[in-house]
Amino acid sequence: MAVTKAHIKASSKYNKANYKQLNINIKPEDFDLIDAYCTSTGISKAQLIVKACKYCINNNINLKD
Repeated sequence: MAVTKAHIKASSKYNKANYKQLNINIKPEDFDLIDAYCTSTGISKAQLIVKACKYCINNNINLKD
């Protein structure tokens, strides 16, 4: 099934209104670790990052060290 220009435009408009982007630069070995974990568990990188951040926030974990 082909994706139409109208579908792309509607999806873009929806994403712009409902999501924000978070761009990060990480070391290749850290990326590989995250990528391997996400692949083995079937979770997206975005889901992993959001879950990990919420876990740290909800458990008052200080990562300054």
